[in-house]
Amino acid sequence: MTSISRLPIAYQTVLSTRIANAFGYDRITLLIDHPSPELPISQIIDSCGGCTIFRHQNEPYWQCEVRIFQPSKKTIKIIDHAVRKGRYRAKIVYVELAWDLIVDALDHAKSTARFVLGHLMLKYKRKPVECDHSTTFYYERRSNGPKSPHVFVIYFDQPSELATKWAGKACCHMEHRFFGSPKLHTIGISTLQDILDFDHLCFWRDTFALFSLPKKKDIGKSLSNFKETLSDTAYIKKADTVLDVANVEGYFVLQNFKLSYPEFFRKKRLEMDNSHLFREP
Repeated sequence: MTSISRLPIAYQTVLSTRIANAFGYDRITLLIDHPSPELPISQIIDSCGGCTIFRHQNEPYWQCEVRIFQPSKKTIKIIDHAVRKGRYRAKIVYVELAWDLIVDALDHAKSTARFVLGHLMLKYKRKPVECDHSTTFYYERRSNGPKSPHVFVIYFDQPSELATKWAGKACCHMEHRFFGSPKLHTIGISTLQDILDFDHLCFWRDTFALFSLPKKKDIGKSLSNFKETLSDTAYIKKADTVLDVANVEGYFVLQNFKLSYPEFFRKKRLEMDNSHLFREP
């Protein structure tokens, strides 16, 4: 583990302003093979952030859709019990895995989001990150072109809504949105029991890859003709021009820079130690 004192200043600031980590589900959608399954709606609503039910009576098999917002473990147990009792079949078709970095003020949530956007790199993402309303950033947004079964989202202007004791606190909110059973199978979610058993901490620790770019002078040198020799100031100016390509609504987004200049990420030394984020503050 890298010593905190050797981490970039921006990373140290995020660690010093973080109060806690909150993990959970922001939303779950499941289908049931009955048009009107007997579900204890009042118990479900009392144990989560909300529940919406749609009837699909024209569907030959999956005739009921249940959308659950910010479910607690109690919510999932109630639904699982009702499904078993009614001998229904249930299929999970959409899940939002969420992580809220809890902070004490909106400004800190914003600076945390800035750090994440500037250092996070997701594998297998081929589209530039987009921003909506200046506060919500989408990695592989589904509104443009072929719809990806996996979207990553960051926003910082809303308090935490997860079913934890930190609900209502300022946070940098991050979530992986998984669409469709085949994609959910790849992360080990097929049943309601899988939802209960899912190891959120392990998932985020394994998928949250942070990288740090070289100094601007070195970036400028790498992008220059090897036959030419420039001053440090000239190299820095060249780097600024290149880095500006990855600017989204005033935020540097590393993912976008990586799409344009993948050669910077072929050296393992660029990867940062993410373990400090998953330790208790």
